[in-house]
Amino acid sequence: MNESTDYKPAPLPADEAQRLEELELFKILDTPAEADFDGLTELARAICDTPIALISLLDEKRQWFKSCIGLDVTETPREMAFCGFAILQGALYEIEDTHETPHLANNPLVTGPPFIRFYAGMPLKSANGFALGTLCVIDTKPRVLNDIQRHTLEILAGQIVQLLELRQSRNSYQRLAGRFSNLTNRVPGALFELEYNVGRLWLPFISASMPSLSGIAKSTLRDDPGYLLTKMSRSDRHLLVRSLIASCRALTLMQVCVQVTLDGAAFWFYIEAMPERFGSGVKWYGILSDVTGQRQGHVAVEAERAMYRRIMGAVSAGVVACNAQGELTVFNETALQWHGADIRSLPPEQWSEYYDLFEADGQTPLALERIPLIRALNGESVRGAPMVIARKGHPLRHVSANADPIVSMEGIPLGAVAIMHDVTARVISEHALKASRKQFNQAFSTAPIAMALTDFDGHITEANDAFPALFGYDTETWRTRAFKELMHPDDWAKAKAMGRELLAQTNTTFYQLEGRFRGADGRGLWGDMRCAIIPESDDTPRQFIVQIMDTSERHRLAELKSEFISSVSHELRTPLTSINASLGMLSAGVLGALPERAIEMVKVAHDSSFKLQSLVESLLDMERITSGQMTFEFDVLDIEPLLERQVERHRELAHKSGITLQVVCARRALIRVDAKRIDQVFACFIDNAIRFSPTGSVVELVGERLDGEVRLSVIDQGVGIDNEFKAYVFQRFVQSDGSTTRRHNGLGIGLALSKELTEGMGGRIGFSSSKGEGSCFYMLFPLSTLD
Repeated sequence: MNESTDYKPAPLPADEAQRLEELELFKILDTPAEADFDGLTELARAICDTPIALISLLDEKRQWFKSCIGLDVTETPREMAFCGFAILQGALYEIEDTHETPHLANNPLVTGPPFIRFYAGMPLKSANGFALGTLCVIDTKPRVLNDIQRHTLEILAGQIVQLLELRQSRNSYQRLAGRFSNLTNRVPGALFELEYNVGRLWLPFISASMPSLSGIAKSTLRDDPGYLLTKMSRSDRHLLVRSLIASCRALTLMQVCVQVTLDGAAFWFYIEAMPERFGSGVKWYGILSDVTGQRQGHVAVEAERAMYRRIMGAVSAGVVACNAQGELTVFNETALQWHGADIRSLPPEQWSEYYDLFEADGQTPLALERIPLIRALNGESVRGAPMVIARKGHPLRHVSANADPIVSMEGIPLGAVAIMHDVTARVISEHALKASRKQFNQAFSTAPIAMALTDFDGHITEANDAFPALFGYDTETWRTRAFKELMHPDDWAKAKAMGRELLAQTNTTFYQLEGRFRGADGRGLWGDMRCAIIPESDDTPRQFIVQIMDTSERHRLAELKSEFISSVSHELRTPLTSINASLGMLSAGVLGALPERAIEMVKVAHDSSFKLQSLVESLLDMERITSGQMTFEFDVLDIEPLLERQVERHRELAHKSGITLQVVCARRALIRVDAKRIDQVFACFIDNAIRFSPTGSVVELVGERLDGEVRLSVIDQGVGIDNEFKAYVFQRFVQSDGSTTRRHNGLGIGLALSKELTEGMGGRIGFSSSKGEGSCFYMLFPLSTLD
């Protein structure tokens, strides 16, 4: 190529100095060919159908080709560059025929190789607006581009600029990584969070630098935190394990240096981690540093610091640290919220404008030498130190602080760190619990009812004044007693069984038992005992609280009442039998016809006499049971005919009350009972169901087989039974409505007698009821056979 004296090069751009500075920043000149750039150049050549395509960059003296398709050169003098004219344009610079373009016709690249006749160059403009060069296509014959080809050159030029900027960013990142390489070799390189709980060790967090630091995948360490142990010598493995155990037990800072062999290469890792207890386990926040001087990773130091700050911000505990001079270096987001300001940016004399520190009582100012961080800075390991942070305008915050000194591997003090946990809720709960216990103890001590606290084996641990007074013991003697010694053996066995059931259930808060007790002088007494569980703060059972109300007088009166009724019943039986027979004869007309009105009155008297006679018989039956003189005549009965018979016997009474009796019996079953006595029990169940059911309702008589037993039930839709009365349902002479104006007649003996009769026939009796939803009374008998 020979220069022509008639040719004049392109003038320089007005911003040439700034343009050259911008080009230098890209660090692209004289770099090897790259496939990404060559691909775009080849695409431009193919779309424009030209033999030559170039990416040309203009420096001070030359045009240099980052990509060159169709020419075997890498640069030309800038004086010859068509691109010098192109970068002066704001858009595509297109020359259809150089022979027809005066200022280019004598260009050495036109008159000589490569004999350019056609040229089209799109400026490559950086984000700052400087034209660095062009994407150009060249032909050796005249031609004209179409609109699609022009638009494609514009798009491709934009892609080339993006590639240049991306390459510049990548190079900047690499330079930054290289710049901080020596620093990252001395600064902790990998952050981690390690947890130990119930024999399990795991890593919930590992920083992004860990793989490049150790050459181990994060997933490998997450799946098996002990993987590094397999890469250590036996002595180093034991050293690390011992350090972990010691740190776990004492909750002290762990600092250990071990050697790890990875892929045949030896690395020294320094591990520093601060433990804290959570629940039943221990958690460490730590740093693992490669102290072999090798490259720690491609992540910039600032990114690691940002990750560290994010971790500190996410921790619910307040974290504060200082350097060896006592200057605060770490003050995480939680600590900032608690204190009201980031005091690192404030002089100490202004700290009191935002907060005060107190001892655990919330009133005594916390002296400087008592502050956990200062204590740790002075070489002390602090555990569970209570203190109060009083932020201005906010409630007091109770915290528990752990603090430790930070020292180098050589033992040089570097500072201190403190971790504070908010225990305000716990402190408030403890204060409330103390107040509650004080109120409980006061009520317990002064209660007029005998009360005692026992362990789960019945040993008395504490009692109020009324307790020894009830049993006749002095204050000291009862401390050596257990409930087993105070109760009748049969009742003690019931109480123990009910206590075990109470501990096993979650929906029952107490049990009630009326039992027999023995006083200090050997006298017997009756007591209504209620027992409940006193739980721990975490709701686990701690001990029983027992209260006993003396019911001896009530039992004495009940016995007198029973004796009186028995005597009266015996005296009434004979005359009632005669009266009932006489009224029956009068009603039947044996003694002649009576006036119609007299017949009605005699019938009423006869019915009343019959009921009174039935009541007397029931009272006498109760006496027989009490004295052990009741006899039973057993037969094997089919339950379905038995139930049908009960319906027939009570149909008239049910009809008068507007009640429907209905039998439900799906399977045939046999039971061995006394027919007369079971009729007596059914009569009590059905009579009560009719009396307490609303008009128009249904009373069901149900027979069913249940695991070797037969259950016979009477189910009504009546008013139900009050919870307060349920414990007395089967007691003698007790009624749910004890008022003088009660709606339903009766002495309260029917259910008590039914219980005795059922148990006398080898069965069991029970009931279920909800207020306003009706009741179900039932008997359970063993399934029998005809044999």
